[in-house]
Amino acid sequence: RVLKTRTFAHGRTRNEAIAVTRGEWIVLMTQDARPAGPGFLGTLCSPLGNDERLAGTWARQIAAPGTDPLVEAMLRRWCPPDGDRRQRALGPAEFDAMTPVQRAARCRFDNVASCIRRAVWALHPLPDVPFGEDTAWARRVLLAGHDLLYRSGAEVIHAHEDGPLATFRRDRLG
Repeated sequence: RVLKTRTFAHGRTRNEAIAVTRGEWIVLMTQDARPAGPGFLGTLCSPLGNDERLAGTWARQIAAPGTDPLVEAMLRRWCPPDGDRRQRALGPAEFDAMTPVQRAARCRFDNVASCIRRAVWALHPLPDVPFGEDTAWARRVLLAGHDLLYRSGAEVIHAHEDGPLATFRRDRLG
């Protein structure tokens, strides 16, 4: 099925694609990301087989050689190279007590390259929002009692060099 640009929305479009697939796990990857090496899928997905509490995993993004150093630094902060990070389920009172910065860190998830459990998606589909469906979904599943896992060893090459204004508009204004 081909979608017209004017009907595209990150959450809705992904939900439509997921709905016509099969399998216990769903790998989501943007068209401009590519695995950085062999074993990417196994590294990304394998934790879901051992831990029913996990709703999903997400990959580390690295910049291609020659990428602007500022973009590389932003990616290192967003996707640090120093090991996996588990985001534990949280209750509404705990979430409400967090600062906005703490909430953003706890609900970090990125569909540039991720794997989600179909059973969790069936109960909590991706929100129909123009942008940021991944972090909105992360908040939803964490509050529903699931964990998420950042996999630093599952690497994809992906970076946007859109400039500061375009990046601000994309990331802050939707």
